[in-house]
Amino acid sequence: MLNDIHTVIMRFPENWEHIRRLAEEDTSFLCLCSDHALAIGTLQYWKNSKLPTHEERVKEYESLVSALEEEIRVFLSGEFRTNINESVKDVG
Repeated sequence: MLNDIHTVIMRFPENWEHIRRLAEEDTSFLCLCSDHALAIGTLQYWKNSKLPTHEERVKEYESLVSALEEEIRVFLSGEFRTNINESVKDVG
């Protein structure tokens, strides 16, 4: 678990306790952290690559990391829980 949340904590150090707690309590958040770690690692690979397509791949992975970080912000703000609770009320 720590490996999965490490990159998220590095990106949002002011929220490290909240990140740790969410990762322990919410498997969706933990999967998001895992996706973020993988995307960061892959972005670093492409930044260091000398392959002809590396610039295109860097842009793709920068966009992916940005989108994942926006999802993480939603979790950290509590909006995700609010949206889920509202959806459950609508169904019930």
